Amino acid sequence: MTATEIKPGKLNKKAILEILQSQDDWVTATFLSEIFHTTPRTIRNHVARINHEYAAELITSSYKGYRLNHEAMEKVDEEAHKSPSSRPLFIIRKLINSQNESDFYDLADELFISESTLYNDLKQSREILAGFSLEIERTENNIFIKGNERDKRKLIYYLLSIENDNNFVAFAENGLSLEINQQQDLRNSVMQVFKDHNFHLNDFGLNNLLLHVLVIVDRIKKGKQIAENIPQNKIEDSTFYQIANEVKDLIEAQYSIHISSAELYYLTLIIASNSNPQNYSLVTTENIGDFIDDHFITLTRKAVRKLEEIYYLEPFEDTFIVNFTIHIDNMIQRAHNKLTMKNPLTINIKTSYPLIYDMAVFLAGDIGNTENITISEDEITFIAFYIGAYLEKKKGKADLVTCTFVYAQYHNLHQIALTHLKEAFKHEIAFTRIVSVNEVNKAEIDSDIVISTVDFPLKTAAKAIQINIFPTNQDIESIRKEVNAIKQQRKQVAVVQNIKRFIGKELFRREFYAENEFAMIKALSAECERLGLCKNTFVNEVIERENLSSTSFSNFVAVPHSLNHNAVRSFMSVVINAQGMQWGENSVNIIILIGIAKEDRSIFREIFNDLIIILCEPIYVNQIIKCKDYDSFIETITPMLAKQATERE
Repeated sequence: MTATEIKPGKLNKKAILEILQSQDDWVTATFLSEIFHTTPRTIRNHVARINHEYAAELITSSYKGYRLNHEAMEKVDEEAHKSPSSRPLFIIRKLINSQNESDFYDLADELFISESTLYNDLKQSREILAGFSLEIERTENNIFIKGNERDKRKLIYYLLSIENDNNFVAFAENGLSLEINQQQDLRNSVMQVFKDHNFHLNDFGLNNLLLHVLVIVDRIKKGKQIAENIPQNKIEDSTFYQIANEVKDLIEAQYSIHISSAELYYLTLIIASNSNPQNYSLVTTENIGDFIDDHFITLTRKAVRKLEEIYYLEPFEDTFIVNFTIHIDNMIQRAHNKLTMKNPLTINIKTSYPLIYDMAVFLAGDIGNTENITISEDEITFIAFYIGAYLEKKKGKADLVTCTFVYAQYHNLHQIALTHLKEAFKHEIAFTRIVSVNEVNKAEIDSDIVISTVDFPLKTAAKAIQINIFPTNQDIESIRKEVNAIKQQRKQVAVVQNIKRFIGKELFRREFYAENEFAMIKALSAECERLGLCKNTFVNEVIERENLSSTSFSNFVAVPHSLNHNAVRSFMSVVINAQGMQWGENSVNIIILIGIAKEDRSIFREIFNDLIIILCEPIYVNQIIKCKDYDSFIETITPMLAKQATERE
């Protein structure tokens, strides 16, 4: 059955699973994209989100495409807590939601497992809880979670985030739930409080705050108050405290509970970590010190300047610095207060915009080291939002095709054609010379193309295109075809030069395996150091980057690299394996260790982005895995990169 024979529906989880269930063989991303009238990249992101949602490989990926994992699908239809991989989380949810202690043997019966299996599951549960400074205690037959109430709430917030995608849904049997009307009433009332104080909450911040409020309500109703003696004079003069007081009144009135001074203190911290001044335009480089501590202003500026230097970027504008500083201030507050903000777009951004995400990782690492804080992948994605939005607006007109426009002088009629062409090709052509046919000096024509409204003999390497005095659609298409051909040729030449320069035969390996990603990084880095391509500090820099966020961008490829572009000479060390090896959460077949010298930073930006996009496409991966040697690899990947580079324009 072809893609056109399948009736397209709305692109969502259900539709993708239904199509895969109806197919007996592997289905490519291209096939699915044709059904839903979208791009293969969008399909890949949907598949990644589906597998992430179920914490299992519901859809199997390979270089052949996608196929439904029927065994995993059957398990999804069963009780979630019966799955060994999800039992530790179920146990944690059960214990944190219990009013009292839970019986060890009753819990084993409920899960249909043996006592020894439950004992092993509790070990895994304890490992998860350790990240929240919590423990599982056992007194005879009773088990319970021991720890600070604040830490327990962070745990609940985390469970809600990963299991319910930040939606207000039932949380276990007697857990968190709100009626739809209650949700909307609370949302509207909270937003009004912020507006009254000229403060702003974006959608992520609002959902984050409301989820925390939901946890507060649930815990207080269960008699689980925060019992700490905190001096209110530390915060009571702030606007955030005033806002928190009004939100407190709303909660108490709507849910008939009492919020203590300790609860109010932490509610204030949550609000301070998720809101900003209402009107960003009122905050400037001159008065930002009235809103943000000078330490964070300096910290942000220094980090951004380093980003510009490392990634060869033009200086960021002051308006970006101001808005970004406000965000960083919030982010650091969240980190210091041990608060988190879940970002549902993390997987999408990481795989679709790898270079932007890498820049965000660099900033997060620099700021995290300075402040001695850990910045999560979700927070890194928010940083990527800011960088990506700014760079998208600042896209310039680099790499334009140059053009000489030749015309016959007659009552300035040529101005009509010229104006039309400039508008049609404002992002593609730079009109470097505009000259009458009687004045043109053929020897001076050094542009890529010549567009002329008259026919005249021309001896130049430039491609000549004759058009009508009043350009037709056919004229426009002829010009566009030639412009695209020139760009394709430029990219082809550049890619061939750079790929051969970066990847020597001695840096290509087949069937080279290591125990894990760090062992592979050490092995490849040692060889590159032996060849004089990098210094002995390179390996630690690559491992440091890997620890910030895994460089496996799909189930097929890992691109380990350093955030410091200080290689002695730029290189790519390539490993291609028929069998996948574990790299972070993914299994990868292709590993490309990248080292970039300072003078090649701008080239790295383009190659890195294009490389990830290509290696996320199963059909390309299939071709690359079949490459038996260096020459076939270069012949295979070069046209792929050239095509992707042209499509990026």
